[in-house]
Amino acid sequence: MRPEGLALRAARQPGRARNCRPEQLARLTRVMRRLQPSLVGIASLWLHAGRLTGLRPCEWRGSRLERGGANGQRPVDGPWLRVRNGKTTNGRGAGPSRRIDLGSLNPSQKEAVVRWVSIVGALGPGDFDRLQRRVTALLSRANALAFPNRRASVTLYTARHLAAAAAKCVFDQAGVAALLGHRSTATAGAHYGRRSRAQFAPPTARPDPALAARIAELNSGRGNTTRPITSQRPGDATPG
Repeated sequence: MRPEGLALRAARQPGRARNCRPEQLARLTRVMRRLQPSLVGIASLWLHAGRLTGLRPCEWRGSRLERGGANGQRPVDGPWLRVRNGKTTNGRGAGPSRRIDLGSLNPSQKEAVVRWVSIVGALGPGDFDRLQRRVTALLSRANALAFPNRRASVTLYTARHLAAAAAKCVFDQAGVAALLGHRSTATAGAHYGRRSRAQFAPPTARPDPALAARIAELNSGRGNTTRPITSQRPGDATPG
């Protein structure tokens, strides 16, 4: 195949959406319910929990709830979510794991995350991967029907982008990195949803302040990482 043919073929492949408006998500959910009513609840809960916490889809496997403050040194609204970082090679991740404070979520949001952690924790060997494939396939089919002219598809990873965009509205760069499990404070700004396109208002879950402080120190030579990214609300025009 000629190089221009390869480029054209690649251009036609759907990408991963970094943004999804609430009404679009509702439309996608309606289509999923028509396609596979037995799976739409799981798919919707996975997306919802991801939007609240910023986890990579794969990071739910092995996640668990913890009580108590960081290192037992401070009280917590809690619970905390302990997550094994999905990317730790070549110095990309913020250590082998991170803690996320669910105390800023309202009761229904907190219950959704706790319920999803419980569901994932009850899965047997190999079941998580099979479930992720089924949900991914359902989302792909639903995107094709709900948004036939849209090049980028809403995926499980889109929820992480939505969380990143919302987090940029309230946390500084180091805080966003701590929430997402990044070592570099530049990653979220370069590769994740912009705060100007945040469709879901905060709160999101909160990062571990101790981890955020360590990340700020590690990135101190790259500029003012403790400067708040923004205090603006979703929809403001400043790019992020």
